[in-house]
Amino acid sequence: MNLENARNEVVAGWGGTQAAKLCMRILDYIAEANFQELRMLTFRQLCNASKLDAVNEDLIAALAILTSEKVDVLKSGALFVDIDETEYELSSEELRQIQLYGTFIHPDTGEAVDEIEARVFPFFAPSDKLALSL
Repeated sequence: MNLENARNEVVAGWGGTQAAKLCMRILDYIAEANFQELRMLTFRQLCNASKLDAVNEDLIAALAILTSEKVDVLKSGALFVDIDETEYELSSEELRQIQLYGTFIHPDTGEAVDEIEARVFPFFAPSDKLALSL
């Protein structure tokens, strides 16, 4: 999926909605950024790209569109940051375990991590299909 095709899919599926407008702003940001800047997009970066002060329902809807199978320009991920500020990218299975059970075993120590919700940070990155076209 290239950016022009993504724009066309957004317009065809979501027309003049606020979420579609935010999708276009995010796609503009992706088009102008260098690939290294896109490696890990935070909510703060996406708010800035969308010209928003804070995350809102429309931004969440825009991200759902951009990560959908139909548009598929972004993929979601998450980082675990331990007490020493070491970062670990979580697999989808690890993230699912945290969501279902509220527990996570530290990859180095093998011990359960307390207050895991405060140590997991979501991010977005170009999908594999988009990365090939950039």
